[in-house]
Amino acid sequence: MKPLTEIREGLPMTAALALAALSALIAFLVYIPSLSNGFVNWDDPSFIYENPMFGHFDLFWALTARTVGNWHPATILSLELDHLLWGFDPFGYHLTNVILHSLNSFLAGALSYMLCRRVVERPGRAAVAIMTAVPALLFGLHPAHVESVAWISERKDVLCAFFFLLSVLSYISYSSSVKKGRWYFLSLMFFVLALMSKPMAVTLPIVLLILDFFPLERLFQRIRWAILEKVPFLLLSAGSAIITILAQGSEGAIMPIEFYPLWMRALAALKTLGFYIMKAVYPAGLAPYYPLTGRAEFFNLTFYASAVLVAALFIISIIALKRTKTVLAALLFYIVTLLPVIGLVQVGSQAAADRYTYIPLIGPFMLIGAVMAIILERAWYKRRALFFAAFFVFLSAFIFLAGMTVRQTAFWKDSISLWNRQIAVYPGKVPHAYNLRGLAYDEQKRYREAIEDFDMAIALDPKNAYAYNNRGNARKSLGNFRQAIGDFLKAASLAPNLPEPYVNLSVAYSEIGEMELALAARQRANALGWR
Repeated sequence: MKPLTEIREGLPMTAALALAALSALIAFLVYIPSLSNGFVNWDDPSFIYENPMFGHFDLFWALTARTVGNWHPATILSLELDHLLWGFDPFGYHLTNVILHSLNSFLAGALSYMLCRRVVERPGRAAVAIMTAVPALLFGLHPAHVESVAWISERKDVLCAFFFLLSVLSYISYSSSVKKGRWYFLSLMFFVLALMSKPMAVTLPIVLLILDFFPLERLFQRIRWAILEKVPFLLLSAGSAIITILAQGSEGAIMPIEFYPLWMRALAALKTLGFYIMKAVYPAGLAPYYPLTGRAEFFNLTFYASAVLVAALFIISIIALKRTKTVLAALLFYIVTLLPVIGLVQVGSQAAADRYTYIPLIGPFMLIGAVMAIILERAWYKRRALFFAAFFVFLSAFIFLAGMTVRQTAFWKDSISLWNRQIAVYPGKVPHAYNLRGLAYDEQKRYREAIEDFDMAIALDPKNAYAYNNRGNARKSLGNFRQAIGDFLKAASLAPNLPEPYVNLSVAYSEIGEMELALAARQRANALGWR
């Protein structure tokens, strides 16, 4: 048998695409259990079943609406299409997410194949096969991607990545095609659709420059033109960034600089970067919500470990430049695509989120594919027993990832499963986890369990008006009207512009015969916009 290094006929594109398609099919099969999942009470109500405009297929509304503090009309339109096909059956929404994720796995494999052909001169068939299949499989099977796939509201992740990858693939074709104008226009069009799916795609112009640096090797050949041709992309990115900041600001989601100073954001970004790297390598303890670190927790062992890890990766990538630019390009891709969500502009109170790594991990996955190809090729040439041992280790790693992904999808089965997971990983740390699990218990008429969770949410955050209001509703359902009235009054005092406590007060007062107070509460609710 010939060693892999001597097999230099190359792998035909049809065979490479077939491998990528097989990897996508495996990803689809692994996610089949998620098709039985339901909606969860985290963003799904706002996006779908409690959205008053949802289901009317109003194109103008979809193009102009801000949902949960974001403008993403392509995502809204795709969810509207699901509603036309499936109504409010969550199966169809999950099916679309899984199909899109499988397509993204295929595109990741196709992208890796195209880049591999640029990097390696006369690559061997086996090497190309490995560098095509491995990134596609890693993308499809890594449990860090479960949040983006199994959570219906994160349709924006899978849809954005779909158009993002198509834009990159079109750009690569533009860089080497005679019909450049067509491919450039397609790349720009897909970029617009990616931005309309999720604004995280704003980094694509920089990603294209990274590709120009390596492996396209065109950045320094005509540097002015390489930058000039990115101007339309950069203008679109700037426009999307402005829209996003305005939308998030109108919802009060962006944390003011006085509450979270720049130096804290920089340190948090460094710590978060190390956190993401560790979760990619060992994806244990994944949670829906990672709470923001307090000032006193910055300079702990985790911070220093993250700093050392990031510094080590940069040093390795610089040293490796003597032989290859692959390591530096993959690291730059990873960091650049994470920049919008790494904490420099702090949105909300989460420190990190698994969904944020959906696109960034593509670069490291390609690097891993290249490393695996080198290891297997050298093992084949030197000692066959070593080759089979390495192959078994890699195969076991893929099976392990697939098993963890199946397990992770079960945490998104319903709201109670989701918040049980959150509380198991971060007990007593996240007030809204207890509040939302309490709401899920309340919907199942498990009122006493709901009250226990609302009690915990209030203990963790005494100014949580929603928890007081929700506890009042649970107490009202048990017939404890006077206790409920106390909760509604407290909620109203904490959030005087919120109409729901007054609506609930009106009902509770009516139940105990206080009709004048009931009428006054209802009038107040109407004045605040309740209809």
